[in-house]
Parts: sequence; C-alpha cells; structure tokens
Amino acid sequence: MVSLANGATAVVKISRILKDYRESGALNAIVNIHAAIDDSTFLTKSGDLVTLLKVQGVDAECLEPLELDQIVRRFGSAIRTFNEQFRIYQYLVKRDFGSIPHGDCDDSVVREVIQNRTAYLESKGLYNLEIYFAIVHEGLRRNSNLGNRLIAFAASPAASLRAALSTEKKIAVLDADLDRGRQELANKVNSFAVQLRDFVKIEVLPTKSELSDSCAGC
Repeated sequence: MVSLANGATAVVKISRILKDYRESGALNAIVNIHAAIDDSTFLTKSGDLVTLLKVQGVDAECLEPLELDQIVRRFGSAIRTFNEQFRIYQYLVKRDFGSIPHGDCDDSVVREVIQNRTAYLESKGLYNLEIYFAIVHEGLRRNSNLGNRLIAFAASPAASLRAALSTEKKIAVLDADLDRGRQELANKVNSFAVQLRDFVKIEVLPTKSELSDSCAGC
C-alpha cells in the first residue's frame, strides 16, 4: 500500500512492484568480461581476448612541430603491428584534480602569493586525464566459425568427426587455441608498447589492477 498526500491509501499489486526488477536484469549480463586467464589477459563471453594498457600522454603545447610529427609517425607505425584480427579501443577518463598540494612558507608575503595562486588555479576547475587502450584479439572467435569447421570437415572428415564427438579432444583443441591466441596477443601488445616507450609512458595493466577490477567486477 502507498499513502497519498490527501491521506488516502492506494493499493499497488506486487506484480507491478516486481515488474521493473524483473525487466532490469543483471548488470553482469551487459559486461562482456568473463574471466582472467593470466596476469594481463581477460577472456570475454564472446570468445575474445583483451589486454588493457595505460598511457601517459604528452603535452602537445610544449613540443615542437617536428617532435609532434615524430610521435605521430611512431604511433602510426606501432598501430600497424596489429592485423585485421585485432581491435583497439581508446578510453579517456577525466577526473577532478582536487586540491592542489602546496607547502607552507615562513615569509608572510610568499605564503600569501602561494595561497592566492593556489586558490586561483583551483577556481578554474583543474582536472587530470587518463588514457587507456583495450587491445582485443578476435582471432579465436573468427577461427571457430562454421565456415572453418566445414573446410576442416571437407579436408579430413574422420578427424573432424572424432574431434566433434570427443569431449576431451575438443577441450584440448580449445585450450591449445586459447594458449596460442594469448601468446599472439601478448607478443603484439609488447611490440606495440616497445615502439612507443621512447615517447610516452605506457604500461600493461595487470588483471588485478584497479581499472581491471572495476571492469571485471561489474
């Protein structure tokens, strides 16, 4: 029952109360992360492998045009490390910088200058930016489609039939494919990071990092 403003009481069916709850569904149903298979790789529900990178960008206003051109060219070269089986997603996280840390000074004039400058900067609403890359390897999903299965069956019907009927063999094949995909993703990501480390700070995030936990725990 629900009390109205005029003092009256309205009766609401339980089915109506539970309707929104049933239709909302579970949050994890819309999060594609399934499990962590090693220290830096996630397996998704759709059969893809994902590695997260954190990048500390450079201040373009402090660089000469030639330096910017070198960074752009190097990034373009690093991107070509990945073939059509990979996708790269970029996430830009903007956070409030909060209070600006500053020291105290015995000189009253200097202390007042510092306080005024700090108050001015904080009034501007300072923030920091964090850049993340999600490198997604879709090769496992593409290699397991029906077309490839039909090709394999045409080439070797007996072997394909035995593999389809044997659970242990199927698990062994999937495990081998997963390990091969994980190694390929790790090699590509390491090559990508090595090419950019001369210009930007880039690191591979472990699956137990704060960002990874927020992705996997949803």
